[in-house]
Amino acid sequence: MASPGYPSARLRVVAWNINMAAQHKASDLVDLAPDIAVLAETAEVPELGRGSLVRIGWAGRNPQKGLGVFARPGLVATVDGSWDPVREWFLPIHVELAGGIDVLAVWAMNHRSQEPGPRRGRTHRALEHYGPLLARNRTLVIGDFNDNAQWDTLRYPAFARTVGILAEAGYVSLYHARTGEAQGRETGASLYWYRHRDRPYLVDHAFVPASWLAHVRRFELGDPDRWLRSSDHVPLIVELAMPPTRWETAEPLLSTVAESG
Repeated sequence: MASPGYPSARLRVVAWNINMAAQHKASDLVDLAPDIAVLAETAEVPELGRGSLVRIGWAGRNPQKGLGVFARPGLVATVDGSWDPVREWFLPIHVELAGGIDVLAVWAMNHRSQEPGPRRGRTHRALEHYGPLLARNRTLVIGDFNDNAQWDTLRYPAFARTVGILAEAGYVSLYHARTGEAQGRETGASLYWYRHRDRPYLVDHAFVPASWLAHVRRFELGDPDRWLRSSDHVPLIVELAMPPTRWETAEPLLSTVAESG
């Protein structure tokens, strides 16, 4: 049962590599009714959809093409104090719902980052930096990781390491938990290379604490027939039924997770 002072709430998060020109695509995004929108390749604009979504945070060097997080008006959300601007393309957001929920927005453009050190491993080092955030056990890690296990090699299993770091922190991939498919052998896709239907890849991912799986009300990949008109990526939609402040003491909710596309 919900604790006094901490009612249950729903949170819908949409992650989409919008492929620039966000203002011209805002109406389609707003139609998805996100509470939080994590957008890769978006301009540094104060709002989208005539105020339907307001900017919470933005990261990047090109004002026309960065990582932005937007929220519906009235939702209290701020950039978390753990943010390290040196680690480009990772943006932590704190949402004042159900005792506090965090969203770690991702656009892993590691080869374009100006972070000191080797290009390889930047995603891994970012996740390690945000270890204390993940340790709160209340974070949705979501966005365009630009990676998949099918590109791992024996010498450098990059995405396996990404999944491993998150697993060590207690996080699981929603897609793989839903489908039971193996990493690198997915039948669903979020990216269609140059919008070619015969070149599908799953590179947009959502990770949640394993204890949240029972609270996922919706998980969906957008229909390419609709979304490839606007971008080579389709949106990733996650809806959570948020229990009160302590997840582990909340009464379990029935899960009706869906996946399509």
